[in-house]
Amino acid sequence: MIGEMVINFLKNNTSINKNQEQIIVFAGQLIESTIISISFIIFISLILNNVRETLLVLLASASVRLVSGGAHCGSAIRCAIFSAMIFPLIATISTFTVTYFNLWILLFILSISLLLIIRYAPAESAGKPLVNKDYIKKLYRLSITIGLLVSLLAFFIYKFNNNVAICIALGFLWQAFSISPLGYKFITSMDKALYIVLRR
Repeated sequence: MIGEMVINFLKNNTSINKNQEQIIVFAGQLIESTIISISFIIFISLILNNVRETLLVLLASASVRLVSGGAHCGSAIRCAIFSAMIFPLIATISTFTVTYFNLWILLFILSISLLLIIRYAPAESAGKPLVNKDYIKKLYRLSITIGLLVSLLAFFIYKFNNNVAICIALGFLWQAFSISPLGYKFITSMDKALYIVLRR
């Protein structure tokens, strides 16, 4: 929708070639799917009354996902629904388990997350195969760097606000899990289940 609107505007006002047209369409689809996903996530988090926690989980996960990659659902609507299920759920878990957390558990979660990033990042998706070795190395270094920064942020914030730190840690853990083979299988299974339900 967005990509088509931009394409129609540019065709009427400028001259663009086929390659530029495809790039704009892809960018428009990406923006559109992101807006839909975030809208769904915020809507569910409003119902659960955990918008702040959900956004913290989402930001922690998304900051690492930008460079580490990961599995995707097969359509924008299934991706939006799956995201709206996962992120508010993780936020709810963080809220209800905050009294059981201590610094050692936080460090354990961050360590597992970093190990998964070191082992599996960057991860490919069906529509974005990684073939350039230099680019892969760059993404690998960035994944570890951002993972370390997220871990340090959670560690230092824990002293002042353990709930925020736990949300960050669990968001990081989810993203690290999503690039593992087990994470791929889980997301693929959920995608298939949503397809059966939605038929789209």
